[in-house]
Amino acid sequence: MANLANCRIQFERATWHVDRAAVPESFELASGALVQVNLMQSRLLVRPDTMLANVKKSTGLIVASAVMLALAPIARRQRAHDDLA
Repeated sequence: MANLANCRIQFERATWHVDRAAVPESFELASGALVQVNLMQSRLLVRPDTMLANVKKSTGLIVASAVMLALAPIARRQRAHDDLA
């Protein structure tokens, strides 16, 4: 029984270096992702008039899936789909 306890301690010691490497790397990756999001957001250009024109071109179908998902809990999913089709 003493050997099994010793194996467990050795296993825990052997994997500690993985955690020490993974945590800083995770922060580094998250930091890089935030830099990219900030860059994209800073270059984002919103044109409400163009957005409205696109909605009008689609005759409202661009929001049909959102309406269908909102109706799904009330009606059956297939019925909500059929009613909007």
